[in-house]
Amino acid sequence: MARSACTELGSTRVEANAENSTAVAEAANSLTARGVEAILLTGDVTVMVAADAVIAAAKRARIPAFSVVPP
Repeated sequence: MARSACTELGSTRVEANAENSTAVAEAANSLTARGVEAILLTGDVTVMVAADAVIAAAKRARIPAFSVVPP
């Protein structure tokens, strides 16, 4: 769904992979280092376990972080 939405909106989607929850912070930091303008947290369990690290990276970069999972 995110892929098609990006295509429709003319946005570029940048991905970062994390094998485990420990690597999620590193992946989020790599996204912000590449200059992304927002981060989308999908419902992936690995990411959601480390959501705080993703949100912290977004805060440091002063960009929004969105989630498809309710709080």
